[in-house]
Amino acid sequence: MDDEIWNVLESFDWERTHFVMADLSWYWAGSEMPPTISELRTEARRLLKLCVEGSRESNNCFTISCGGFEAHADVDGDVCNLSLKFVLCESNNF
Repeated sequence: MDDEIWNVLESFDWERTHFVMADLSWYWAGSEMPPTISELRTEARRLLKLCVEGSRESNNCFTISCGGFEAHADVDGDVCNLSLKFVLCESNNF
């Protein structure tokens, strides 16, 4: 699963995410400045790994949201579908 996680992290727009967080003065708890790109990557990797573990354990898709990120995993045998989003606003009817 490390290759799949690496692929998601490599295709993510870290600079844009960091720019938005800085522009909005979006700080994580316990910090007085927006997270660095390295911190963003570390947190996203942690969330994706937790999602993979959760999906394997539950035999179902698994989603975690934290710090503006939404990580999702659906693991079925050797197939691992992952997604990573940076969410500013969302609405739904359910």
